[in-house]
Amino acid sequence: MISKENFEKFGFFQKEKFLSQDLLNKLNNFFDKSFENTDQNVIKHEYIHLQNFKVLNRVFHEIRKTILNKLKINLLLRNVWMQRSYNDTIKKDLPYIPHIDKKRYFKLFLYLNDIKLENGPFTVSINSDIKKNEILRKNWWIKNQEGANHHDDRHGLLINDNELVYQKICLPAGSIVGFDTNCPHYASSIDKNCYRNVLRFNFYSTFNNKFSFSFLKKKILTEFKKFRT
Repeated sequence: MISKENFEKFGFFQKEKFLSQDLLNKLNNFFDKSFENTDQNVIKHEYIHLQNFKVLNRVFHEIRKTILNKLKINLLLRNVWMQRSYNDTIKKDLPYIPHIDKKRYFKLFLYLNDIKLENGPFTVSINSDIKKNEILRKNWWIKNQEGANHHDDRHGLLINDNELVYQKICLPAGSIVGFDTNCPHYASSIDKNCYRNVLRFNFYSTFNNKFSFSFLKKKILTEFKKFRT
């Protein structure tokens, strides 16, 4: 269920079988062809070029429409990551340990295959204090400006809190999970001979629908770049 109230309370939502089977099939075909001639496990598409990929652009607009209608927050797509993961891509560091992102985004995962425990489901805290984590995140940036964190170039802040309860989001192909990156999260490990294919949509957001000059400026500049491509 996607609701503004639950999102504000928990910092995430999930929607089973968001895509139709027909659209999911087209998306998987696009995904597979994209990786045919590369050894990379991540392919990134910037928002300003998304219009060049018909099926990907269609999925984006369906997601954007749903989020705006249900959550009523300002959104601006930054990019889309096509990710394939296997047992041998796992490491004992971010993003496979609990963390929040240093830069706050709204992120959304679209599962392209059925994700069970053996596929390494996205895992998220269900009892964290989002506002408290925002203070933690901002304090890191203050210290960073003072030179205290210059040695740490990782994208996330580790969260070590034994009081937190985590939920593994196991869902069938075509399902989505959206979350505030201030909500502690991590990617679970993948069993041998299993895999996880996902699309990751990375959005800038104010996490409300209030007017923001800085957000408007970012949106205008982004659309201008898109227009010029």
